Amino acid sequence: MMDYANRVRRIRNELVGILSEYESACDIVKKEQGVMQDIAHKLELYRTSDKERQKLATIYANSARKRRKHKDCKELLEVVERIENEIFLISRFDAMIEEIDNTKLKQEKRQYAPRSTKIRFDDVEKFIDMRVTDEK
Repeated sequence: MMDYANRVRRIRNELVGILSEYESACDIVKKEQGVMQDIAHKLELYRTSDKERQKLATIYANSARKRRKHKDCKELLEVVERIENEIFLISRFDAMIEEIDNTKLKQEKRQYAPRSTKIRFDDVEKFIDMRVTDEK
């Protein structure tokens, strides 16, 4: 029998990983934007030597590249983040997993309860055992 709860759990964990990547990309974009603003203000408000301007330009270019890379990632993952915020997918996956686990547990503990006195219960158990053996 398929372990549906584990399959749903893997999907949920993948979604959590995607949302984590989205949050990380957002943090990096914000940090690099701050670095770029600091450099722009330093160049605007303070005297700097040619050597220092060259160094700041290199830092600025590297920050801009890193920011662009993570901004692109953020843009690709925004749809997942937006859907999560609208319909709370992770909590729904958690509810699905719990319901599947509970149903599976109920099925494992299920026992036949006779509804008639015309058939002896031990006869029914023999019939069920035969049927299960035949299915294998």
